[in-house]
Amino acid sequence: MDAANLILSFGVLIFASHFLSWLFSHTKIPDALLLIIFGLIIGPAFGILAPEYFGETSQLIVTIVLITVLFQGGLNLDIRTLRNAWRSTILISIIGFLSVMIITGLTLWVIYGFNILLALTIGSMVGGTSSAIAVPLLRHLSASEESETVLTLESVFTDVLAIVTTIALLRAYVSNSFSATVLTLNIFGSFFIAALIGLFIGMFWARVLSIVKQIRNSVFTTPALVFLLYGATQWLGLSGPIAVLAFSVFMGNVPRLHAYLEQRHTFLRYVLWPTSPGREERLLFDEITLIMQTFFFVFVGISIRLESLSTLLTGILLTVLMVITRALVIKYSVPKETTKTDATIMATMIPKGLAAAALATLPLQLGIGEGALIQEIVYSIIVLSIITTSLLIFATHKTKLSNYYSKIFSRLSATPPNNI
Repeated sequence: MDAANLILSFGVLIFASHFLSWLFSHTKIPDALLLIIFGLIIGPAFGILAPEYFGETSQLIVTIVLITVLFQGGLNLDIRTLRNAWRSTILISIIGFLSVMIITGLTLWVIYGFNILLALTIGSMVGGTSSAIAVPLLRHLSASEESETVLTLESVFTDVLAIVTTIALLRAYVSNSFSATVLTLNIFGSFFIAALIGLFIGMFWARVLSIVKQIRNSVFTTPALVFLLYGATQWLGLSGPIAVLAFSVFMGNVPRLHAYLEQRHTFLRYVLWPTSPGREERLLFDEITLIMQTFFFVFVGISIRLESLSTLLTGILLTVLMVITRALVIKYSVPKETTKTDATIMATMIPKGLAAAALATLPLQLGIGEGALIQEIVYSIIVLSIITTSLLIFATHKTKLSNYYSKIFSRLSATPPNNI
């Protein structure tokens, strides 16, 4: 593809991103599904583009999308809703992750005869939900603010759980030794230390942002700082996504936090300056996020490689099991005050993405004999889980499938409580 055609394609995709976003809001046909299909057509189907065309920049593109989506999502999280949602988030994240890990591991142990530790390692690779997929989809759904917050936080937390657990289990498999203490400390460091770094940088930036805004053409300084924060945190061996999310949530709630301190702790109000990104900046960030996720979904379609029928069938089986497992996890994990509509939306969110794709390459890099097969299995799950999530969203809004989910969640409320 020459430069003119490539630029033309970019222009078409930008217009398509806005049209498909509008279509999603009116018809509940997910833009992600249509963009993946488009990528499939121009990629594997007709060979117009291939992942190799992007070279080593493909990983960079996906990472930039992840950072952008997390930053934009975090800015819109209300700290009061976050306070109400953290218990449900932890419960759903841990139970959901472990359930998928065990179900996937046992299934692969039975089908392929993998070593049980290696099978559980594969399960941990796909145990989480993808932030880059879940957060954009949630923007167009009718979930309550609290349930949306739970799903956003879960997608970030389970990505970190997947990374830390997979690396620990792979080390245990290669060295024939496993330490629960080391795994716990790694999880603690990845979560809490990264979050503290994000909060500290947020306090600093809230203090200087009013000065930065006086500089001409300084709108992109905050996103630039986000990229610096992500890169530095990853370089320290901690979780870049957690640091970015903590920073963006803090920046989105700075005025409210300052007002709280001003009322209750007069001295501490001088520690925090009430400056955060303005409305125009947030609108710009929303626009950039929409465009970035459009290219991401197309790239996912271009990257689809399912050459083995047996692997495809395994991916289908595991995806079905994940749908069933997810519904049961949500049924017994969410508070009784959660509405059936919210629970149904939460139950459809099973997409795998960047973290799973990156982790799938590790066994091959470590010289594990089943490495190529593991990578193909995980890739099939990633693609099928994204497609299944998109189809479930459409079906639960436009078909009688919602009635079946309502029966599963019969113990929950039909309408939200008065205080929501």
